[in-house]
Amino acid sequence: MRRRKVYVSALLLLAGFLLIMPSISGAAGAPDFVGRWDITIANTGDTFRSSWLEVTESEGKLSGKLLWRWGSVTGVKSVEVVGDELRVTRGESYEDKPVDVIYRAKLLDGKLVGSVRNPDGSVFRYTGVRAIEKVDVSGTWQLTAETPRRTITATLLLNQDGANVTGKWVALADREVPLQNGKLDGRKLTFSTSFRSQRQGVTAVHYSAEVQGDRLTGAAQREGRTATLNFAAQRQRKWGKPVELFNGKDLTGWLPREPKRAFHWSVRDGVMVNRPPDQDIISKKRFQDFKLHVEFSLAKRSNSGVYLRGRYELQLVDDYGRPPGKHSNCSIYSRIAPSANASKKPDEWQTLDATLVGRWLTVVLNGQTVMDNVHLDGITGGAIDSNEAAPGPLLFQGDHGLVRFRKMEVTPALD
Repeated sequence: MRRRKVYVSALLLLAGFLLIMPSISGAAGAPDFVGRWDITIANTGDTFRSSWLEVTESEGKLSGKLLWRWGSVTGVKSVEVVGDELRVTRGESYEDKPVDVIYRAKLLDGKLVGSVRNPDGSVFRYTGVRAIEKVDVSGTWQLTAETPRRTITATLLLNQDGANVTGKWVALADREVPLQNGKLDGRKLTFSTSFRSQRQGVTAVHYSAEVQGDRLTGAAQREGRTATLNFAAQRQRKWGKPVELFNGKDLTGWLPREPKRAFHWSVRDGVMVNRPPDQDIISKKRFQDFKLHVEFSLAKRSNSGVYLRGRYELQLVDDYGRPPGKHSNCSIYSRIAPSANASKKPDEWQTLDATLVGRWLTVVLNGQTVMDNVHLDGITGGAIDSNEAAPGPLLFQGDHGLVRFRKMEVTPALD
C-alpha cells in the first residue's frame, strides 16, 4: 500500500511538472534579449528621456553597450539573464566614488520593460523597443559594373511592397527584363534576371546587394558559374524645394527645447545667436530624408552641435589645426570621426552641408567631404526621442559656448 502511494505521488509530481513546462519554455532567455533596443525613460521630466541598449552574444557569453540619456556610448561590466530577467551592470561614479548600477528588464509583449535604481536612490522606469531599421529601395537606380574589357551600365526600376521587390532591368537600346524573386531582408537586397541569347539560350543571373541609403553595392553571378561581377548603383533621388528655416529677422519657426527654462537665443544683425550657458533651440518643422545647408561661426574654445532629426549630433567645435577624432568638428559625437579636419579659425564663418537618407549620412565641411555615406548606428546622447524611423526637427545646442548661425536651408527628399 505504501509503495502504491509513493507511485501515485510520483505520477502527480510528474503531471504537475508537465503542466508547468510550457510556462518555463515560454520564458525569455538570453537570445530573446540580443539586439539593440531603443529606450524611452518614463519619469525623467520633459527632456533627456532617450537612450539605447545593445546586447550581443559571442560563444555563449553576453556583453553590451549602453547610451543613457546624454554623453557617450559606454561598455558595461556585465550582462546576464537570471530567470526571465535581463540584468545589465554598469560602473558609474557617484560623489567621486565608483558604484555599480544595475539595469533590470523583462520582456512584455515584445517590449523591454524595466527599471534602474540610481546611486541617489531614485528609480527610473523605462521601455525599450527593438531598433528595426526602415529600408525602402523603391525608385530608379543607375547601375555600373566594371569588367576587364568594358563598363556595363543599366537602369534598375524598383518597387517595394514590404519584403517583396518587383521591377525591371533596362539595358542598352531600352531592352527591358523583368526582375524575378526580388526580396529585401534587412539591408540585403536579392533578385534575379533571365536573359535569352541565340548562342546560350536562357541565362539566369542572380544579384545580391547591400542597401546603403541611396547606394547599392553588390555582386552578380551567372547561374552555373563561380565567378562574380561587382557592381554599384546610385538612386536617382528627386528633391523638393529648399525650405529656409531662418528668416534673418526673428525666431519665427523656432522653439526652446525646454519651455519652462530661461531662453536667451536672439537675432542680431541678421544672425541667430545664443547667450551661453543657454538651452537648446529646436525647429518647428520636421523632416525625414533631406539635404541641409548651414552657415555657422564659433567663438574661441566654444562648441555646439547640430542634431539631425533631433537625434544624431553633428558636433560643432573650435578645433582648428588639430588632428581629427570622435569629438572633432563635424564628428558624430563620440562615435564617428571625420576623415579630415576641415575647420576654419574661431569666429570665421563656416559652411556645413549634410545629406541624410535613412540612417546614412554624408557631410561636407567648408567644401571638403569629411564623411561619405556613413551609417548612423543609434541616436546620440541628448536626442529628443529614440524613434529613429520618424521625421524629426533640427536642434542646435546652446549650452556649451557662443555660437552663431546665419543661414539654415533644408531641401527635403521626395518619395
